[in-house]
Amino acid sequence: MEKTDRVLSCSKREFKCYNEFMKRKILYAFIISFVPVLLFSGAGKVLAIPAPRGIALNPTNKTCANYWAGDEFTSYHLPRGWESYYPEHLYYNTDISDNSSKNYVGGLESNRHLQEYISFKTKAGSCIIKQRDDNVSGDFSDCCAQLGYSFVQNVNYTTGDILVIVGTVALLAIVLVLGRVLFKKYRN
Repeated sequence: MEKTDRVLSCSKREFKCYNEFMKRKILYAFIISFVPVLLFSGAGKVLAIPAPRGIALNPTNKTCANYWAGDEFTSYHLPRGWESYYPEHLYYNTDISDNSSKNYVGGLESNRHLQEYISFKTKAGSCIIKQRDDNVSGDFSDCCAQLGYSFVQNVNYTTGDILVIVGTVALLAIVLVLGRVLFKKYRN
């Protein structure tokens, strides 16, 4: 007699056997549908496009650094006590200095001419840096010096990524152990 025949014949004779069978089906359906939700809930948010380069300031010890928040694949968060600032003229700003309306996107004019300077407004003040020719933001140490902060290094803080990986592996181990226990318990 096959296992399904035994369960079906058992369910016709005994309500208790049928009740156990239904509990098992509901439990398996719950585990199968809930595990992906748990796995994806641990993932951090990411951006649809690369974030602009910015500066990070630590007002406590008056230090400053270049900072990139991430892109569509990863997200970086600053350590506690740091604040991030991004270029003031970044998305679709209009230059009306020569009575024409030129749109700037990401520091570039729509006809791909480089914007010469990038400005930042922070709680500590404002600073301006010159854009480099290779379409990369200029020297952030100049901006830090203008604000009276000392330039330390680039700040990318990734402990959140490590926590997501460890949490996912731990959750997978729990699901495997729980699945094995339930399989042994309800196998017969």
